[in-house]
Parts: sequence; C-alpha cells; structure tokens
Amino acid sequence: MPIIFARKFEGQSYDIARGDDDEKEYLVKWKELPYDECYWEFESDISSFQPEIERFNRIRSRYGKLSSSKQKSSLCDATESKKKHKEFQHYESSPEFLSGGSLHPYQLEGLNFLRFAWSKQTHVILADEMGLGKTIQSIAFLASLFEESVSPHLVVAPLSTLRNWEREFSTWAPHMNVVMYFGSAQARAVIKEYEFYHPKHLKKSKKKKSNQIVAESKQDRIKFDVLLTSYEMINMDSASLKPIKWECMIVDEGHRLKNKDSKLFSSLKQYSSRHRVLLTGTPLQNNLDELFMLMHFLDAGKFGSLEEFQEEFKDINQEEQISRLHKMLAPHLLRRVKKDVMKELPPKKELILRVELSSQQKEYYKAILTRNYQILTRRGGAQISLINVVMELRKLCCHPYMLEGVEPVDTNEFHKQLLESSGKLHLLDKMMVKLKEQGHRVLIYSQFQHMLDLLEDYCNYMKWQYERIDGKVAGAERQIRIDRFNAKNSSRFCFLLSTRAGGLGINLATADTVFIYDR
Repeated sequence: MPIIFARKFEGQSYDIARGDDDEKEYLVKWKELPYDECYWEFESDISSFQPEIERFNRIRSRYGKLSSSKQKSSLCDATESKKKHKEFQHYESSPEFLSGGSLHPYQLEGLNFLRFAWSKQTHVILADEMGLGKTIQSIAFLASLFEESVSPHLVVAPLSTLRNWEREFSTWAPHMNVVMYFGSAQARAVIKEYEFYHPKHLKKSKKKKSNQIVAESKQDRIKFDVLLTSYEMINMDSASLKPIKWECMIVDEGHRLKNKDSKLFSSLKQYSSRHRVLLTGTPLQNNLDELFMLMHFLDAGKFGSLEEFQEEFKDINQEEQISRLHKMLAPHLLRRVKKDVMKELPPKKELILRVELSSQQKEYYKAILTRNYQILTRRGGAQISLINVVMELRKLCCHPYMLEGVEPVDTNEFHKQLLESSGKLHLLDKMMVKLKEQGHRVLIYSQFQHMLDLLEDYCNYMKWQYERIDGKVAGAERQIRIDRFNAKNSSRFCFLLSTRAGGLGINLATADTVFIYDR
C-alpha cells in the first residue's frame, strides 16, 4: 500500500531559468523537502499556486528599486548617512505592516526600545522572560527596518528553532523574503546559487550621473531580506556568510556567548554588522562575569576589561554598586517578566507530588545500594562511580524498566505490570484519566529517551492520540508535530517531550497542564 505525502508549495525558493515563450519552467522548492531536491516544474503544472508565483515576481521586481536605493546610499557622504541612521520613529500603536495581529503594549515598548537603540547605534540585549514574545518583537523590528529599505539581516539561532522563526516571519511579516540556510553541502550550494543573489543579467541599466557610472556589487544584488541560520553554519560556512555586510545581526539564545573562548563567540565577532541584538531569557545565569562577556560582545569599547569590571563591582551586594550597574546597563538591556506585563494571566499553579516507590522499586533500590556498598562508603577517588550509582537510582525512581534486564519479555501482562511496577506512573495514570475526562491537554517532559518510550507504550495502551519530540526528530518533522498538536479541534491529548529537545523554539500554548516526570 503506497504512502501518499501531501506536498504543499513553499513559494519562496524558485527562479525562472529556462523555457520558451509558450511554456516557462520554474525551479521549485517543495515544502519540507531540502533544497537539493528542488525540481523544474512547468508553469501549467503549478498554476494553482498563483499567489506564490506572484510573490516571486514581486521579489524580482523589488530588486531594481532596492539596488538603486542601496547604491545611492553608498554614494552619500558619511555625514548624511549618520544623520539618516539617527532618525527615530516612535510607534504609538501596533504597526500596520505587521499582519499577524496586534502587539501587546509591552511588545510595542520592546519594538520602540529596539528602534531607539538602532537610531543611537547602541547594541542591545532583549532579555524578556521566556514566553513574552522576544521572537515577535525582533521580527517587528526587522520589518520596521524593511519598511525603510534597510537590509540584509542575519538571525542566528539553535537549529531546532529555525522552523519556528520561519513560521513567525510568515505570520507577522510575509512580505519579507526570508531564507533558511542550513542542510547538506549540496543543499547549501543550491541556496547560495538561487537564494543569495539576484542574477547579474537582472541588474538595472547603467545611467550616467555627473559623468559617473555606478558599478553593481554582490552586496547590491543580495536577494533575501533576512537569512536564518544556525550556530553550526556560522562556523562552517563563514567563507560565504562573513563577506556580507549585515545591517542587523540577531543572536537567539544569546547567553551562549558568555564564554569568549568559544568558537561561536570568536566567529560572530568577525562578522560585519551595523547593529547587534542578543535575545535571552537568562542574561545572568551564574555570575556577573558571564553578563560582562555578553556586553563585551556587543560593545568591546565600553566593556573592554573584565578585570576593571570585576574591580568596579567587587561588592555587588552594596546598594550603590547595584544602582551604578543598573545605570550602566540601562541603554543596553531591556527585561520584563510575566507577572509585571501580563497581569491578566491566571497565576501558575505548581504542585510537587511526592510518590512512594512501588514494592518492586524498593527491592531494586536496596539491591543497587547493597551491590555498590563499597563505592558508597569509600573515601576519595570514587566520584565517577558514585555519579553512576546516583543515575541508576534516578532511573529506577522513574520506572524499574529503565534498568537493564528488568523489563519483562512476556507481553501478556505487560501493561498491567507497566503501571503497577512504578509509583510515579501509577499516580500519573490516575491523573491523566481525570484530565482527559475534563478536556485538558497535557505535556509530559522527561530527560530520558527510554522513559519517553515507556510513556509512549502507556499512551498506546490507553488508545490516546499523542505527539512526541526528542533529539531524533528533525526540524521539519518537529514543526509538523507541533502544528498538529496546536491545530484547531486537534485530537491529540498528550505531547511527550525530552527536556533538551523540547525546551527551545516550542509554542504549545494550547496545552494547559505540564508534568515534569523526572523530578
């Protein structure tokens, strides 16, 4: 029986390259297929995708106008350029060029903060708490620059979040030409050939002005408005990306730049950009030194010496030093938390349920401690062994089947034993049944792949429809599963997620209950 895949036209990645007057052909990238699987399609075969064809033609027709404006900008003197950069337009309401809806008041404030920083040539950190829409505020900012014919821009993010970025751009700023740059060497070669630059034969005719002919550079022929790429590509493909003069560089999960010796830090420092924005929900994770490194990445002139910074704020508990630090960071950092800006949200209810081990778990718990008695009582030199013992106990507390050789081979009583052998899963079962009856939708997180396998067995036994994301799920499939769960009238009751793969770039606002299973 054949499997039929729905193929939806993506519309952003094709170029006219051959064909006669009777029948043109387009190089088409189909959604969810990589760039190295693009196909030439006759115009008649893709006639149902007229909006995408029109969008392609709009991008082509924009080229002459953008090229002209960029060349004029490059010819103007430094004084005029600086004057133009200082102009600041304050938005009193959500801009009309955003098509995804209206910004919340605090998001509008974030947009104006980013625009003001741009006008003052001040590199900044948008440090709002997770869930407040840093991505949307960033897209609104880039869209506002697009309205002023300012591009190209670079967005660097974890690979797992690129699809979410693309989705938000298509929702809020579909008029912008956004290209995702990742994949195999063959796929990236196609992107560079067809998505990076307009063909030379499309350049506008040369006209003399004051006996001067303006030559067209590769920078003038850049085709995209925004390039989305991953940290890995920044290091791997710097030869292709570094020569581009970026107007704005946005780094998502910017706290990854807290180590100046990291390859990502040194690579990004070499990229040319007029403006830099870091996005992070945790600007201060461990100590002030890490915060300093973020500021050093943004403005090495103002934040040049870590030693001087440490000396100036060596006693940060003093109110005077805290006040001085806030004043120093104020132009560079904006942070809001949910309790201050989303007061209409009901308070989060967090319950810690302490569960007794099952009789089988108690038996194995004692066996592990007895077997490792010498390791546990030995002094020194046993740290690694002790960590291994603790990990075994953690797995056991989740479910005894997590231990090697414990899961029964006989499947006749498997599901009954699956529930009864784990105190946690036994309680979870009772709660899940009630939540299902009351129409709730549930997320379950675990750091262990094997535990997710057991939870998957449980969901199948209960005949519940569910989704799952872990480290083995590719970016395209990941977004499909998220969309399927979030779809209107979705039949999916439960979403199983690994804590690592499911902690970034995830929008699952349609769920109302979360279980952290490993606690």
